Amino acid sequence: MQPLHEQGASIFLLLLFVGDLLFIGLHFANLKFPLFRSPFLDIILNLEEDRGYAEMFQYLKYCWVLILLLLMVWKKKVWQYSAWMPLFAYFLVDDFFQIHEWAGNLFATHFTFVPPFGLRLEDIGELTASVIAGGVLFIPLLFAYRSASSVCRKVFFDIALLVVLLIFFAVGVDMVHGAIDMGWKVSFILGVIEDGGELLSMSLIVWYVFLMTVRSDTDKGHLCDMLFAMVKKDAADRLSEPSNSAV
Repeated sequence: MQPLHEQGASIFLLLLFVGDLLFIGLHFANLKFPLFRSPFLDIILNLEEDRGYAEMFQYLKYCWVLILLLLMVWKKKVWQYSAWMPLFAYFLVDDFFQIHEWAGNLFATHFTFVPPFGLRLEDIGELTASVIAGGVLFIPLLFAYRSASSVCRKVFFDIALLVVLLIFFAVGVDMVHGAIDMGWKVSFILGVIEDGGELLSMSLIVWYVFLMTVRSDTDKGHLCDMLFAMVKKDAADRLSEPSNSAV
């Protein structure tokens, strides 16, 4: 199996993680140490602050992914990879212009029902906007996947896994963050999990797309191969348990 840890890509991932952890550490320092407490530093060092340094770093990652996808299309002569570009372009535009937040506020002004699970109307609006956008952006991915080679399909599957991880933090943890009110400490921790998870997840996406760009095409050595192997092993272990217990 071709490794997922080619030297150049692994170093790149390490640098990305160092940057992410630096921003997470500065976020804690901004809260803990008086030296960091100022209106200016609170804006640029706060993970949850729009247009802060951490979010700017995230914008840069989106741009890197878009450039790398273009490079993949040119280098590998596989147009299907370009189907991911609208999705990451949307992530960039949505984060920069806060489209989902605008949609959430618009939703809250037109509806008056009480959302379940302690959610706000804004949360329901943001979730609705994200689902609609996701449905539209899924269409080119579906068409590209259907005409893709087996190698390209595995790359699609891997990127999809990492995007799901990103969405888990960006949407799932965000919903929990908005629904739970257990004091500022819990809110702070959930905020770090949400925004820190987004940073780390996006770094994994950048790393993977970079790795696939520089690595030669192969039908082996993909994240989905590892996942399927783990599932197969777990299933085999479960099937062997009754026979072992019977003995």
